[in-house]
Amino acid sequence: MNIDRKHNRLFLALTLLVLTAILCAACGGGGGDEPPVTADPIVRTDALGLVTVTITGGEAVVTYHPERWEDFADETLVYETAEVYAPSDAPFPVNTVNGKIADVIVEQIEAFSFNHMSDFVLPSLVLLMEDGSVELAMPSPFLLYPGYDEIDSEVLPVPESVVALSAEPIGEGIGGTTVIAETESGLHYDLRHVYHYRALDDGVWASHNLGEGSEYKAWLWLGEDGRASLIKRHLHDEDWSAAYAGTYIMHLDEEMSQGLMPGMLSLELALMDAEGGALDEALPERIEGSYFLDYYGAQGWLDLYLSDGDALHDIGGVPVTHCGFWREDI
Repeated sequence: MNIDRKHNRLFLALTLLVLTAILCAACGGGGGDEPPVTADPIVRTDALGLVTVTITGGEAVVTYHPERWEDFADETLVYETAEVYAPSDAPFPVNTVNGKIADVIVEQIEAFSFNHMSDFVLPSLVLLMEDGSVELAMPSPFLLYPGYDEIDSEVLPVPESVVALSAEPIGEGIGGTTVIAETESGLHYDLRHVYHYRALDDGVWASHNLGEGSEYKAWLWLGEDGRASLIKRHLHDEDWSAAYAGTYIMHLDEEMSQGLMPGMLSLELALMDAEGGALDEALPERIEGSYFLDYYGAQGWLDLYLSDGDALHDIGGVPVTHCGFWREDI
């Protein structure tokens, strides 16, 4: 009996010792709080070594390297102003729209940073965000004051959540580099196209002459949510009006998943209202077609060329295959 009690006490002591060891391990061994383990920063630079981007904890800073920029002093002279801010090795924080940054590509991309007075292309920052969105920053070091300025980015409206970015040579025989975004569904988007058409839904597009010899004008509206409307009026009869509404798709993916090349527009519109003399005309009930675009965002011009389906307008039953619009602010 005494032996059993001794065994019980020994077993209890060993059990308490094991529990104490487990508790100490869970609390960090009683040696105080240890610093959390942090991932190494992500560091990216361009091929010329002009810019370095460092990402830590989802936040980025940009460092310019003056000694490298000196090699391109003649090419970059056009970017400088009367009050010259030379490139500085002081870091500039990046202000994003959608929170934390997952990765970045730093590249000289002519489509993002084009200056007619210089062949030199400033490096751009293409940011992959943790939420799957993509943002773009095109900072000029000659306009940034060290210790004061920050770099702002804008969202590139890729239609789907992006999982990866890659810098790729432009495969159109023109040379240069672009950035391709791969989405969750496996589609690929050339960000040159996304950037080029990003403001297509900003404002109303107006045409005061729907085709040569036409007596009609029109307003085309393309919304952020894919909705579209077209209003046509007679040049000499203000009571004449026809209104169409529906949807549009700006086709951008490289796989042509919906059958159209990147940079083409498709419309599906239905006649919603007619007034005045329009009531006496045989207006089409629907306008459904695809169109090639010539889009000059900076100048505010948009040309639509009929590819397939219905024209936006016809004259005496003859389709108008080209309609020119300009941006009209609202």
